[in-house]
Amino acid sequence: MELDEYVEQIKFLLTGGVLETELRDEDYKKIVEFALREVNRYYDSTQLVQTNATGCIDLEQLEKDNDIKINSISNICRATATATGTTATQPSMDPMTVSQWQLMNGTTYGLTEWTNRYATYTLTQQVMNTTTTDLAFKEDKLGRKLYVDLSQGAGSGLTIEYVPLLEDVNQVKGNYWMDILLRLALAYTKITLGRIRTRYTQSNALWNQDGETILNEGNTELTALRERLQVQTNLSYPLD
Repeated sequence: MELDEYVEQIKFLLTGGVLETELRDEDYKKIVEFALREVNRYYDSTQLVQTNATGCIDLEQLEKDNDIKINSISNICRATATATGTTATQPSMDPMTVSQWQLMNGTTYGLTEWTNRYATYTLTQQVMNTTTTDLAFKEDKLGRKLYVDLSQGAGSGLTIEYVPLLEDVNQVKGNYWMDILLRLALAYTKITLGRIRTRYTQSNALWNQDGETILNEGNTELTALRERLQVQTNLSYPLD
């Protein structure tokens, strides 16, 4: 959705397309942009960008080269998966077969060694068949650097999964986040209008302003949205 579409929807929800408010279109746009900055605190939809494998990545240069803005890094993967582990010698015979033969002949000599060798072999095979792509990393937000652990190799390159920094409302993707932005902007608009209408009180008017009502609505809706988003954030990122 474009900025003008948000403005038109907010105006309709407030007035039904019948009344005029104290705000200009420019004021509505400022409120939507203000709400967008708050959405950045909770937005968790990710995008991907590829880069060369290096232990220290300059995030500013990465943004410039790919025309993107990065809010946070979620994950770093190799472009291709690699197998982990080392080789192991397969026992010449299944230890279960050996144990049956020994029991039939009244001896258990060497059974423990056979069992240990077989357990080592099967564990190593399991590790070798496990592919790994994720890499450990550390993001330096102030220095705008990204340090990647390449001790296990990096393959042909790196794929970085990141949360974009939203600078324009048309960058908000998905119905869920567009709805969140609209509802935040609507709550802020109600608060703004409520404060305007309660700035002065009328004593002898034939009608009363709805300033108190709309101000309370805005504060209630804003608090409920923030609580909902905070719960979502806690569920997305496990506590240590």
